[in-house]
Amino acid sequence: MTLLGWIVVKWQYKKNMGKDLKKEITNQELLDSVNRSFSNLEKKISTKDEMRDFRNEMETRLDRIENILIAGHDRRIEKIEDDLRLIKTKLAFQS
Repeated sequence: MTLLGWIVVKWQYKKNMGKDLKKEITNQELLDSVNRSFSNLEKKISTKDEMRDFRNEMETRLDRIENILIAGHDRRIEKIEDDLRLIKTKLAFQS
């Protein structure tokens, strides 16, 4: 018996624990159980890939937003610096 087969049998045993185990597991039931396990595994793998893609898309969007905000702040700082230079120039002429 393979490791996977043993795990499935053990799982079936735990699932049915406390119930009458008069019925033995047939090879077909065991095969179906193993197939379901692999099917679920495939779904989990695709879900992980989808989550990785989603995370990458979100990082790209957040980077873009961050760059837009930084550019806006840079423009505001430059405008404030220009205004401050203008004020200093006017005060220098008044002295």
